Amino acid sequence: MIPLTPQVDCIVDAKAAVAETPIWDTREQVLWWVSIFEPSLNRYDPATRENRAFKMPAPIGSFALREKGGALVALKTGLHFFDPASGRLDFIVNPDPLPEHRLNEGKCDRSGTAFWVGSMKDPIEPHQNTSAFFRFSPNSRLKRKIEGIITANAMAFSPDNRTLYQGDSHPSVRSVFAWDHDASTGEISNRRLFLDTHGMDGRVDGCCIDAEGCYWAASIDSGTFKRFTPKGKLDMIVKIPVLWPTMPAFGGKDFDTIYFTSLKRSDGRESPSGLDGGVFAMRVPGVKGLPETRFKG
Repeated sequence: MIPLTPQVDCIVDAKAAVAETPIWDTREQVLWWVSIFEPSLNRYDPATRENRAFKMPAPIGSFALREKGGALVALKTGLHFFDPASGRLDFIVNPDPLPEHRLNEGKCDRSGTAFWVGSMKDPIEPHQNTSAFFRFSPNSRLKRKIEGIITANAMAFSPDNRTLYQGDSHPSVRSVFAWDHDASTGEISNRRLFLDTHGMDGRVDGCCIDAEGCYWAASIDSGTFKRFTPKGKLDMIVKIPVLWPTMPAFGGKDFDTIYFTSLKRSDGRESPSGLDGGVFAMRVPGVKGLPETRFKG
């Protein structure tokens, strides 16, 4: 398969240790993203090319925009509601209070009735499979749903909300699983292997779903994004100028722009472009995406 090489623009040369979780805001037509360890929640306006950083008091793994405004943020200290206008943080609950753990990947389901968030040990080595994925619902109910995780990543929901994808990006696992998902109850069942990236040139980190229901994976270590059909078949490879992409998201007025984040390694290794840790935008002809649902809590 010949990789596509679209034009890729670095829109924020953040040089972040780990930039993550891009989400397009359909109300304001801006891109939100996080810098995990700086730590900050960021708002990038494509119209003005201005990036504004909202500092957080602890590492931030992920977030969701709220229907009521503001955001639900997943910090090392737990889940909080955040109001960008005032800077106010309101603590809700800490799903994984182990001191060596922090919250990592998180996304709303397609109905907005629940925020799913996973945890990880940090530093990850020596690794343990003591982390988990949790479900938090608008009535502030928290449930531990998926056990035995090392590095929670690769979470997404199918367009019809009936399939939940979740992965473990640790090199010893590097797999993604699919579950039947009942949004009305939050129950999941019928776990099956969706992707096993052993033997591939990259591990799945963050991901998103396009309008055709295909799974777009940040193939970390490989400098590519890979698109998989709902049956798990690789059908597209997109080459990018950084080796360590972390997550894609569709945005723009017509959801035909793919925004993505990346990380900057601490061991001195760099991509030839020198843009590691930046935030990027690209278009792939014929591909459009879906908005991420706002949390209804």
